Amino acid sequence: MPHPVAMTLSTDPAAWVRRVAAALLPDTHAIGGEVARQIGARMPEIAAFGASETVLTTCRANTSGIFDYLSRGVPLETFTPTEEVITLTRLLVKQGLTGNFVFRAYPIGIQYLIEIWADAVRDHGPPGPIAVDVVKTGASYMMAWLDLITARLSEEHRRELERLARERSLSLVEAVRRVIDDPPTEAEAASHRLGYPLKGRHVAMILREPPQGAGPPTPVEAIVQDWGEALRAEHSLIVRVDARTSWCWLSLRPGPPRPWRPRQSGIVAGIGRPATGIAGFASSHRDAADALRVAERILPPGDTVVSFETASMAALCAAEPARLSAFIGDELGPLAGTGAAARRGRETLAAFYAANCNFRSAAAALGLHHNTIRYRLEQIEAQLGHPVGERRLQTELALHLFALFGASLSA
Repeated sequence: MPHPVAMTLSTDPAAWVRRVAAALLPDTHAIGGEVARQIGARMPEIAAFGASETVLTTCRANTSGIFDYLSRGVPLETFTPTEEVITLTRLLVKQGLTGNFVFRAYPIGIQYLIEIWADAVRDHGPPGPIAVDVVKTGASYMMAWLDLITARLSEEHRRELERLARERSLSLVEAVRRVIDDPPTEAEAASHRLGYPLKGRHVAMILREPPQGAGPPTPVEAIVQDWGEALRAEHSLIVRVDARTSWCWLSLRPGPPRPWRPRQSGIVAGIGRPATGIAGFASSHRDAADALRVAERILPPGDTVVSFETASMAALCAAEPARLSAFIGDELGPLAGTGAAARRGRETLAAFYAANCNFRSAAAALGLHHNTIRYRLEQIEAQLGHPVGERRLQTELALHLFALFGASLSA
């Protein structure tokens, strides 16, 4: 009478799967090595990136894991990649292999393991038709394992790429800050660290994206490319310093800028003055920061580009918003209001100053009779509390600042 275990093995494919897998376990080191060789032969970039040893270790760990699971009948629902495999996947990312590596290498390895499995069933499995079921069961298990491992390791690969990108970004931000705060004397080494030439002529930009939910902005890279083409830039450097802010530099070729129309981007930008060398790299950035401060106080926000060259006085005045508002209120009095009469008074006074205090020229500019200008100015003097010829510098500056920031003064 046959032994009960023998009878079970002879009729149960799952039991034979465990038995064949157990027979393969002592050879997993060598089998994993052959898997790595098969993958390396079809993916020469592995050797080019110096990742052959990492791939070999990964193949041995995965081969051992598959046959261990099969030998113990572990359901795939409980499968998770081992910490060793995850660590090796992260190492492959650091060595430069792309996410496509997982989708290419793992199927090559599984194809070879299925061939090994079929041979092992022939050598260690049951005779007759049941052997076909054992081969199919093992092969199906490996294909299901392939789907799981590629999905989970691809996600791990993506997370590691993002982590490395954050690390590189933080490292680049720190390197840029050092150049701005404590300019090095050796431009060559600093240029190498930044991947950007510091010897030439630069213009800096600071771009501020709208808050989340304000609509998808144009990518910063596209905006910098637009500016680069317009300014005939040879190189660019983009450093993201937070979720909404990017610092950018363009190294300029000689020649006048090209005409261009900025695309609708939803981004607020400050642009510095062109400057040369390491010192210019830093000074143009400081200009851009001042110009951005002006741009952000202009309402409504979005698609606002302010250059330091056109807003240098406003940039200085806008450094302290509360004092800016107080200055405008003190100088303009009721003319700082939002009503039609206040607006008409500001327009009249600005035109009068622009006409070098000539009644007839101001009247012509506004399309009015010169006596109308005289009448309005008398009203304005009563509101200001002094003749319009007094404190002209302060009053004219206040008019300019109100024209730029007026809508935001109470914001």
